[in-house]
Formats: sequence, structure tokens, C-alpha cells
Amino acid sequence: MPLRCLSSVIIALYAGCAAAESPAAAVVVNHNHSRQLATLKGPHFQSFPKGTMPQTGTWLGLYCNKAGCELREAAVTVMSGTIADCDDEEAYAETVYASGNPVALFNGVSLTPGKVTTALLAKKEPPASAHFVKLRKLGLWQAQLKGKQLGISWVRLPRPRSPDETMYRYHLGDGATKQFIFSSFGAKDGPKGGAVTPFVHWAGDLDKDGKLDLLVEIPYGMDDSAEARCQVAYRLYLSSQAADGEVLHKAVQTAGLQPACGCRGGQGDR
Repeated sequence: MPLRCLSSVIIALYAGCAAAESPAAAVVVNHNHSRQLATLKGPHFQSFPKGTMPQTGTWLGLYCNKAGCELREAAVTVMSGTIADCDDEEAYAETVYASGNPVALFNGVSLTPGKVTTALLAKKEPPASAHFVKLRKLGLWQAQLKGKQLGISWVRLPRPRSPDETMYRYHLGDGATKQFIFSSFGAKDGPKGGAVTPFVHWAGDLDKDGKLDLLVEIPYGMDDSAEARCQVAYRLYLSSQAADGEVLHKAVQTAGLQPACGCRGGQGDR
């Protein structure tokens, strides 16, 4: 979504405010990271509310091609400006722009540049993604790296106070440990998996400890709720940071409500 132009003075003021509130870390996903989509449309990053993106520090990009994937420093610009909201008022927004066509960008995360082993790179976005459909319908998705297995699964539970609804609890699992990560709700007679199912954009050894790590999106755009569809949430799970009882540790999460998103009939900026 294009940002309205601001004078250099106003941009400087906004940048100063954002820097003061700048988060310690961030992860953002390029929704056109497949080579086909990038050729047709170019990279696409969602917009976030004021103060979501770090204004300083080094950005690393996860870049993938036929030869594999690697982490390298990325030239990133955080654009700050305003867009028209539903009442044609000015809503502040931040959007990142990066060189090349990275799968994702990381700031403030302790990672070492270089080649990384990949187990999965999503070729399509939900609901068209095959591994996403498998998780929703069968309740299990798995990936392997050097004989080590990692999966996401759900269990379906009743909601005593809402007999027409079902709760789906999502877990990470490696065969020995099960770790809760997310809950979703849905109609008792509705599609399996609930209104929202975690989506894996990439799986591989990002921190180079020989174990799988996950780049995950919570695709709220699938939710029937207009407000929920405007939510954006990305998570980076790393095995090297896992504590006792954890399969992976949520190293960083970047989430927020897309500015002025609801003005398009409640549809997320996909």
C-alpha cells in the first residue's frame, strides 16, 4: 500500500518518535518470496503501526534460489508516512523495503550470516499451500532435517460454554516433547483446523545448530472477523534458544494491526 508523501521535516519528526519507541527485534515476511510472484509483482511487505519496526541496527535477509538459502546483510529502508483511513483521515504506517527478494528480514536477532540448510520453502500462500491444507485437514504437518523430525499438530476440544464452537490447540513436537504454541476457534460443523491455522513459510537450520527452526505466520486474514483479518503476526522459532520443556523458543514476534486495512471491506492487505 503506497504511503502518502510527507515533508522532510515531518518525516524527521516521525523518525525521531519511532526511534525512541523502537522495538529490540523484528521479523517480517515478504509475501511474494516465490520467484514466480517476485517476477510478476516484486517483493511485498505488510504495513505496520507506528513504532513496530526497529529504526537502527543491522538487518539480515534470508535469500533463497535454486542453489539453496543463505543469510546475508540486507539493504533495508523503513518508510514512515501516512495513509487514508476509513474516514479519509491520516493513519500512520511503517513499511520495510529491501534489496533483492528475501523470504524474510530479521533485525536484533543473533544469527550468523552464511549458507543455511533448508527443509521447506513455501511455494504458495494459504489457503493454496499444500502443506497448509495438510495441517488443517489431517491435524499434522512434519519436516525432517538430517534424520531429525519436527512437526506441528492440533487437537480438537469442545468449548463447554459455547456448544456450537470448537477449540483447536496447536503444538510443536519432535517425538519426545510437545509444546503448545497457539489456539484457534471454529464452528463445530465448520472446516477443520479452526478459523486460523499457523502457516510455515520456511523451515531449516537458521541458527546452525543442526536442528530445525521455523519461520511462521499466523494468517489472521482467513478469519471471518473484519478486525481479525487486519491483524499481522510473524514468529521466528529457534532451536538454539529452547529452554527445558521447549522444542523451539519463540525468539522474536512482530505483530500489529495493518493501518487502514478495514477500509477495504475488512480484507487484509494480501
